[in-house]
Amino acid sequence: MRRLLAPALSCLIAVACAVGLSVAFADDGEPSLPESVTTTLQPGDNRIGWVAERMSAEDLFARLPQVVLVYTWNADSGRYEIAAPRLPRRYWTIRFLEPGQGYVLRVGGPGDVEWQRSVLPASGLVSLRSGLNWSAWAGRDDASIADVARGIGSSLLSIRSGDLIYDPSVPGSMDDWPAVQRGDALEISVSRDVNWLQPTFVMPQIHYAGNVDHGVRRLIERDLEATLEYSATELGVQADPSSLVVVVAGDAKSAHDKTTELGHPWEWESFRNFWQRAGGWYSSDQDAFYLKSSTWEGSSSGRYHFGRYVVLHEYIHALQFQLMGADIVDLDWMLEGSANWFDSDLATQDRNGYPLSRRLIDALNLASKGPPLEEIESANDTWQYSFGLVAADLLIERAGKSAALDFYRVLAPGRAGPGGRWETRPTVRSAFAAAFGLSLEEFYDEFEALMTKRRGSAKRRPAGNEFALAGTIVNTDGTPRVGASLEAREYQDGVPAGWDRRARSSEDGTFELFVRRRADYRVWVELGDDYWNCQFWWSESSDAARPSDDEASLIEIGSSQPEPIAITVDADQCRWRITGALSGPDGQPLAGIEVQAQREGSTTSIRTEVDGSFTFVASRPASYQLSADLGGCRLYWNADAPAWTEDQAGTLEVTSRDIAGIRFQAEDDPCKRITGWLLDSNGEGIKNVDVNAVADDHRAMDPTDSTGRFSIALTEAGVYGLEAWINGCFLYYGNDGATGTLRERKTVSVTEHDVSGLLFQLQPDMCTLRISGRLLNADGTPRTDNWVGASGESGRGADWPAEDGTFSFAVPGPGVYDMSVAVDGCEIYYVGNGKTGAKSERRSFNITRSDITGIEFRLPEAPASVCN
Repeated sequence: MRRLLAPALSCLIAVACAVGLSVAFADDGEPSLPESVTTTLQPGDNRIGWVAERMSAEDLFARLPQVVLVYTWNADSGRYEIAAPRLPRRYWTIRFLEPGQGYVLRVGGPGDVEWQRSVLPASGLVSLRSGLNWSAWAGRDDASIADVARGIGSSLLSIRSGDLIYDPSVPGSMDDWPAVQRGDALEISVSRDVNWLQPTFVMPQIHYAGNVDHGVRRLIERDLEATLEYSATELGVQADPSSLVVVVAGDAKSAHDKTTELGHPWEWESFRNFWQRAGGWYSSDQDAFYLKSSTWEGSSSGRYHFGRYVVLHEYIHALQFQLMGADIVDLDWMLEGSANWFDSDLATQDRNGYPLSRRLIDALNLASKGPPLEEIESANDTWQYSFGLVAADLLIERAGKSAALDFYRVLAPGRAGPGGRWETRPTVRSAFAAAFGLSLEEFYDEFEALMTKRRGSAKRRPAGNEFALAGTIVNTDGTPRVGASLEAREYQDGVPAGWDRRARSSEDGTFELFVRRRADYRVWVELGDDYWNCQFWWSESSDAARPSDDEASLIEIGSSQPEPIAITVDADQCRWRITGALSGPDGQPLAGIEVQAQREGSTTSIRTEVDGSFTFVASRPASYQLSADLGGCRLYWNADAPAWTEDQAGTLEVTSRDIAGIRFQAEDDPCKRITGWLLDSNGEGIKNVDVNAVADDHRAMDPTDSTGRFSIALTEAGVYGLEAWINGCFLYYGNDGATGTLRERKTVSVTEHDVSGLLFQLQPDMCTLRISGRLLNADGTPRTDNWVGASGESGRGADWPAEDGTFSFAVPGPGVYDMSVAVDGCEIYYVGNGKTGAKSERRSFNITRSDITGIEFRLPEAPASVCN
């Protein structure tokens, strides 16, 4: 199919060029932000940017019968995609017009076509791929090309519209650009993958919980509008309103209930403790930030309430996480410090409260008394705000406001290798160097020099309410453990309080932790990045390899200087290092690639740096295999030549020394791929579902993205079947899309070429009927460790019970089903009225138009007896 499409498109474009058809750009002519505009499509090719909700190609042709062809450039595949009314549907590679994408609509016939189309942005996020992208502008009308460019950041190579080209490296190249209108199409080239957050000025969803006065609501919405304006004007971006949620609560209980309603339950005591300490917070897994209405109540000390700046602070966090497309980052002082800087900058512009200059003076006084900046890379509620504000100010002074966000842009996943098929994710250190023009270590030295000058001494001293908790960490052979990270974590009433302090052991194994007076601490030790093998609680009394926090030694800090502590660690544990470098087929370094070090019973993963280098801390003396993840296929290190199978991998013997200089080079991508879309019956993509490719002796999997797309990497040719679980409903890929039965399954033959364009689409009403109930032990207590399933003439479904024993799963369609559960290899069937028994006793039930609920699946006292 792929070989047919490319020539077909080439011919179509060639014909258009041969007859001299011009390209007309959509022009709504309105400076405002209407929900719809009238676009005049001229005969021939017309470039438009699609910003509204996705629309099917069939719907487009039905609305505009004069359009004979639509095509676009797919930056993911590096190919043109098309759809045409007269082209058989099986050859269409455009199924939907997607928001943020640019298209060409070809109009046949002699006359213009007036098209009333929506320009209400469906999303503010546009994923730009390295190289050329056809994109749509969803920001304000009459935007300058500088406004457009600022939101893309330092990776921008060029923006093109017809004969106009803006190149950041060419002075004056933006001079002749007209204003950019919402719905315009732009050709954008970037040097790396970028999450472009366009300033749509669409308000995110606001949920009010509990008693929030209407006057307070108006103030909150006013301040959120000010945040949107600041973000667009100063930074050129806004958070994607289609995913961001703002929760404003009048009390902790209402806020807690809202987290559950939004699908992210949180243990109540932990939540209440957090609520009491925080003025507001951003939840990256929800893409939501929470605000206390009390920060807008009562009289304000200036023109605005403090809540105005809490809004911007948490909004900056939403930008940071949306730009990098991840829910975790290690540089917490950067995360909080830059958010602090921006909310202080707004206060300065407002002439309200503490201006940035005054906050910097206070922060400098605190930072000069604390530990080195590099010792607070992870969360530390005491220092990350003050240290971070000073550090962010230095970096913004050096590289500008946009660089503080460019750091997070660079952290977004990228691609490398042949055809960009290998996923990369830059490390914090490589992203820092790219954004600010110096290494993280160089910046730490610069920051420490400033702090030394500020306090007039190289020696750091604790603040007035602190003590220096001194200690040593040594190996069991008596040698000092150098470079170990130690964190004193404060506990209040047995619960982590968040006021944590970190230090690193010196050349002689000594360290100092600045702890608060009259507080309780437990010490967390990190000998390397391997959480399970190199990180643990320190305990003087426990013999456990990894004591729990309850077993950790409690250090009670009183009103006098505490006694030093002595920590001893296994001399062989996480002591020796494996270092090397990974390069691509062209010999150039491969950055951001996941590399694994594997020994029996343990696997550790890291990402390569910008020069392709990697460093592992070997958790134990053992034989190790190294491998790199290249787009779902693993490349194994071997001293003679790299290998693509584990049985050909070489081994590294780590005994009593470091191993350095390991180098291996990736060859051309050996993987074949099965790509396609998992769709519901309406043609909408189903996201976050694992699609499996299964052969007799091989299995591979890939989760679907937000559009339902999957791309399964295979190391072996063969005949594969595709399978997926959707809400507990098991489906095969079949001749007509999805099917629940094995006899209707269609296999896919993979040889030397990729297989692409598969449509794994559900039939109408498929996987909508459900079976639910409770799995119980004989005594009525919940059973949670067994898979409950039902199989029948239409297919099967299954579920793992929840803590209370409840289960609920969908089945492919109506029909007769038998329900069973396997316990210790014995299949036990539901026989009705809460009873269970052998297969011969099973009671089948017929599902037609409605769900089956309230099933009590009670196991016998001796489940194995059913099979005896």
